[in-house]
Amino acid sequence: MSAPDNWRKGSWRGVPFWWTEATGKPGRRTVRHDYPQRDDAYVEDLGKKAPEFTLQVYVLGDDYIAQRDRLEDACNQPGPGTLVHPTRGEMQVVCTGCEVTESTRERRQARFSLTFVKGAENNQPQATVDTRALVAEKADAADIAVAGDFAEGFSVEGLPAFVAEEAAAVLEMASDEIAGALAGPMRMLGKGNQLATAAMGLRGNALGLVQMPQSLAGQVTGLLSRFGSLLGGQGGYGGSGAGALRPLARLGGFGADLPTVQPTTTARRQQAANQAALAALVRQASAVEAARLSAGLSFDSYDDAAEVRTIVVDRLDEERSGAGDRVFRAFGGLVSAVVRDTTTRGASRERLAVVQTEATLPAVVVAHRLLGDAARADEIATRNRIRNRLFVPGGVPLEVLNGSR
Repeated sequence: MSAPDNWRKGSWRGVPFWWTEATGKPGRRTVRHDYPQRDDAYVEDLGKKAPEFTLQVYVLGDDYIAQRDRLEDACNQPGPGTLVHPTRGEMQVVCTGCEVTESTRERRQARFSLTFVKGAENNQPQATVDTRALVAEKADAADIAVAGDFAEGFSVEGLPAFVAEEAAAVLEMASDEIAGALAGPMRMLGKGNQLATAAMGLRGNALGLVQMPQSLAGQVTGLLSRFGSLLGGQGGYGGSGAGALRPLARLGGFGADLPTVQPTTTARRQQAANQAALAALVRQASAVEAARLSAGLSFDSYDDAAEVRTIVVDRLDEERSGAGDRVFRAFGGLVSAVVRDTTTRGASRERLAVVQTEATLPAVVVAHRLLGDAARADEIATRNRIRNRLFVPGGVPLEVLNGSR
């Protein structure tokens, strides 16, 4: 007997097969509720079942092993695929079961029992990670680790007065260095007085703070985080996201020019340890603040995000290389969070291209010629710090967003 005209050759993910039997499982999804002292049950209807089909199929021929392998590979692939059902036509399904049978009685042949469920796109809300919040969380943990290490290595208790006085002098220098590094962007944003007041408070109370190491560490990290909170929402400083990090980068060298203390006595050894601990506190806390600040920056391009990632990760790696186990682990977690955040948010941004014109031209002409859009003249002028938009210099490399991702 010939097959009906509406039957077709079956296939799964493009791999053809012959079939002998097809079974469907229609119906509805229900939940049965049985109640005490009642002779009947309430059946709750939850909607139509997802269509499920079981096909008994086979591959045949001298090359049946290759055919078998291809069909097995199709069943092993994740996600939905195209099934050409011999009698129901083409549909998107997920393979939920596959059994393969080979027999010496049926040579040159492999039989399959395949189960499919008709699938649809997942329209439910998808869980996503707030990468910015993760950076903030890891930065808080890193601040705690930095403060803990500092408090363990710093002490003036029971030592001659000069030890505390020398430590206070280093703290005053740290306060001045922090204020000097961060003053520029704060003045540009009209918030210089707020930062200066906070820095003066740290400087003025230096001798008292060295008596309380944990509080001292909190004051330093608090001053740096104040910079981040004041700068937050400004979209960066210096024309790009990475520009906001440059003031903090200045603090990465704090302590390099401090005078060497000869550890000739117990007091001098502690003085040297206190000086090293204060220098490490400023450097490490500023690196943590750079990471925290990176999560609040917006990126104009993929390249901006990559530059921020490099600056922050290099700083953190440099500081954790000689740190104790606690800081090393905390900084490792912070590095991972920064990489994840900048990579995730930068992936959707356009990439930069470097172009140039032969002659000096107005920005609108450059935008029209190079980008095909004269409306992007302001973008070119701003990104490349062109003072006069009527004169974009020729022969000079210009950065532009090229629209690719």
